[in-house]
Amino acid sequence: MGSPEEREEEIRLQLEFYFSDANLRKDRFLRSVLEEEEDTRISAEKLLTFRKLQELNATEKDLLAAAKKSNVLQADENSFRIGRVDGLPPPKPDEVACTIYVERLSLDASVDSVKTLFSQYGNVIHVSLPRRHEGVKKGELYGFAFVEFDKSAQADAAVKGLAPNIESDGAVRCMHKATWDRLKGEYKQLQREYAKGNIKYKLPPIGVKEDDLSVEPIRNSSLNPKQVTKPTVRPDKGNLQWKPNVLVSLSNIGPKVTKTILRNLFKEEEKNIAYVDFKKGSSTAVIRFNGATSATKALSILGREKNCEMKGQLLKGDLETGYWAGLGVSTCGEEGALPSDTKTKEVNEAPPQKKRRTGSLKSKKTHITFDD
Repeated sequence: MGSPEEREEEIRLQLEFYFSDANLRKDRFLRSVLEEEEDTRISAEKLLTFRKLQELNATEKDLLAAAKKSNVLQADENSFRIGRVDGLPPPKPDEVACTIYVERLSLDASVDSVKTLFSQYGNVIHVSLPRRHEGVKKGELYGFAFVEFDKSAQADAAVKGLAPNIESDGAVRCMHKATWDRLKGEYKQLQREYAKGNIKYKLPPIGVKEDDLSVEPIRNSSLNPKQVTKPTVRPDKGNLQWKPNVLVSLSNIGPKVTKTILRNLFKEEEKNIAYVDFKKGSSTAVIRFNGATSATKALSILGREKNCEMKGQLLKGDLETGYWAGLGVSTCGEEGALPSDTKTKEVNEAPPQKKRRTGSLKSKKTHITFDD
């Protein structure tokens, strides 16, 4: 700790941060306390429960003295209460557009170090560094942050400025918060489908690449089940062999769609369909083709269907690896390599009956990183 003047200045800056527009838009506890009071102030006693002020060993008198020297705060020495000179800030319409998500941060990172890193791109008005609230690592940083800039153009500059280095070992990776929110929602949707038993593989909790994860909002398909015929090709029953780029993931599947309908949708490539991994009532499916060319053609067929709202994409990266791993097939060896366990069977073959856990995954609070 420096001189008394430096300590007082540090306390003043911390108070001004707590009462700043950016923080009050996010700090639901502090804002709720201020909104409940007619004078929109908070007692110095309650402020002293805040971690940063405790680390500064501040007292009520210290807070009042620091607030009196601020141009944005006001203090009542009789009631030992502190508040803003102006009223509470209104919502910021472009708050999400001004914010980026950052990961691969050092566990020794601080608000100041993150702010210094991104200040080269614009005025950083808020940095959030979430910490673990339970377990043996309680209090430890997660290694990610949310950084809010004054303007959205500054956030764009930060994402663009760091983009060339994101593949480097140890390099910080960032993306727009809107992108992160979308990926998080899509990932959780796939996890819910797995929990319901609608898909037969589980996504890894980490290592999900942004380009590999895409699920559109669920809508009903316009396909008419009466306009299709029965499939002529049965799924393979032999030992599985890994082939790259043969898995087509479908979303937006309507409640009346069946495996037969899906096969008929790709009738031009039906003879090259190895297996349709789908349970009626699910909004997603995975179709495994015999070759990459057939999978690519299937996506072209889907794109030509003007009245079909289903969306399709090739499974790649961790999603592709995770799916094959669920079938007991390793993707580490040569193409066509057999599973390490030669007794592994196709997923649709009846395995020993086990109790399947259903429901949500609320009990598992694992942060999702979109890393390599």
